[in-house]
This record gives sequence, structure tokens and C-alpha cells, in this order.
Amino acid sequence: MARHSLRSLGLWLLAAAAVITAIALASPGRSATDHDHDDHPHLDLHNGLLVSTRTVLRICVQPGDHRPAIESSVLGALDEVRRHPYWRAAYGRAQYARSTVLAWGCPAPRLPERYEPKGTVAGPGVTAEPSPYRVWLYVLDEPTADRVLGPDRDAGTASAEFMRDSAGAFPVSTALLVRERRLADTAALARDLSTALGLGTQ
Repeated sequence: MARHSLRSLGLWLLAAAAVITAIALASPGRSATDHDHDDHPHLDLHNGLLVSTRTVLRICVQPGDHRPAIESSVLGALDEVRRHPYWRAAYGRAQYARSTVLAWGCPAPRLPERYEPKGTVAGPGVTAEPSPYRVWLYVLDEPTADRVLGPDRDAGTASAEFMRDSAGAFPVSTALLVRERRLADTAALARDLSTALGLGTQ
């Protein structure tokens, strides 16, 4: 009698487990890719924009006053960057329009006192709501460039924004610090932008 009861209990547990599994499979639970479709930003390492809510390549330029010479230089450099062999793989899904790629003024600009090749932050740092801007371009006049970059450096990249995930904080926006006179060299600026966009130099 006890053996029969144990066997019945075992069969009941197996049936209950099967029902629970079926309910779980049929339920609209979250999967690893569900976050791609919600309104909250998540880290997306399969896209050069790095944030799930970004769909358009945008670059903010600091200082925020519109300067036609800067615009012409940066757009010319971007034309070269878009011929990079890795562009399509990284940014092929991103929308790009020359008329809107640049925004004048970054949302929370912060220059470092002194640039270091590793560990420098030039922006708000860790944030749960990253800006739309993949690159923060700081155009520095000569005195500022000498102070921040040093007299022998014309450009440098740093982190602007980080997002936290299970592994820690990951940089999702890059700051590009550029001495103003470098804008006259389209090829050099294209190399700088390629680095800031995570493509590396050609």
C-alpha cells in the first residue's frame, strides 16, 4: 500500500512538473533579446551605437555655437570614415544623415583637468540614461588644448558615458578632444573619428 502511494505521488509530481513547464513555455516571459524592444536603454554590443535605444548616429560638438568651418571639417572627415572597411559591420543598421548627424552643444560637458591616454573621463560618467550621442567632440582652442592635452598633442580619446551591466560599467559614448587647428587636416580628423567610433584607423 505504501509502495502504491509513493508511486502515485511520483506520477503526480511528474505530471505537475510537465504542466508547470508547459505554462512557462507558453507565457510571454522575458528572453535575452526582449530588452531590444522596450523603451529602456540596454547595452548592445552587436551595434556600433552600443545602446539599444539609439538608432541614429549622432555626434555632439562642444562648445555649442554653430561654426560653419567646424561643421564642414567634421562632415568631410565623416565622409572618409564611412569608407572604413568596418563601417558597415558596426554602423550599417544605424541611420545616418549629414544634415542631422551633428548637434551643437553636449548635454553635460566636462573637460578633464589633464588628459591621460587611459582612464580619462570627459562627460557625465556613469548614467542609466545615456544621451543619443555616440561621440562627444570637444573642440579646444590653443590655451585649453595646451592645458588639457599638453603642448605636443593635437587629439585624444576618452570616455564620456558609461552604462552598468552585470559585468560592471561599460563605456557607451566616446569623447574626442581635438585641438582646433587639427580640423584643417581632414585625413587626421578622420583617423581621430574612426578611433572614437571604435573602428580603429585604416
